[in-house]
Amino acid sequence: MGRPLATDKYDVMVYYDTIAPSYRELYGAEQMSKYLTSVRLPRRSRILDLGCGVGLLYEYAVSSGVEVELYVGVDLSFESLRALRARCSREGLAEAVAGDVDRLPLRDGVGVFTNVYSFTVYTCDYGIPEAVLRVLDLGSAEEVAVSVLCPDEEPRCPEGLTEAGRLGRAEVLCKLEVPRAVWQVQLRG
Repeated sequence: MGRPLATDKYDVMVYYDTIAPSYRELYGAEQMSKYLTSVRLPRRSRILDLGCGVGLLYEYAVSSGVEVELYVGVDLSFESLRALRARCSREGLAEAVAGDVDRLPLRDGVGVFTNVYSFTVYTCDYGIPEAVLRVLDLGSAEEVAVSVLCPDEEPRCPEGLTEAGRLGRAEVLCKLEVPRAVWQVQLRG
């Protein structure tokens, strides 16, 4: 398995802690544009957002009329998570979890999430963390989508993911489209 976009996670945390108060102004329009073209949410969703930042995906889902039954955002940045909590936890359905997307701080096998997303976290030599598959609801899994950045080479999806479009010169959208029966065999095997 490869490495996340930045190899020093402490530096990533410090950077996003620093820009958290202005993240919406800096990147909000860009991220919302990605969601509009990339995210396919059913009317009712239980969402895991890896590298959630200040919770823009949650806001997008709610503003799109999706009934968000559960939203869990995982991020390294405490300040970003603080902003997420302040803005999105009023409804009681948004949870902010401090943690590393490579080592999800979630119990395996809970089978809770119907949709898993990660935007602008992984590089092209990175595979989807196995932990993601272990927290999906196998009976109603809808979509796993990961944007992959390849700043120094042609963007491509990691093994096991299918390209679903370009999000920029150095960024590709990758999706995992696996029939539910195959999910179950892979997870039990």
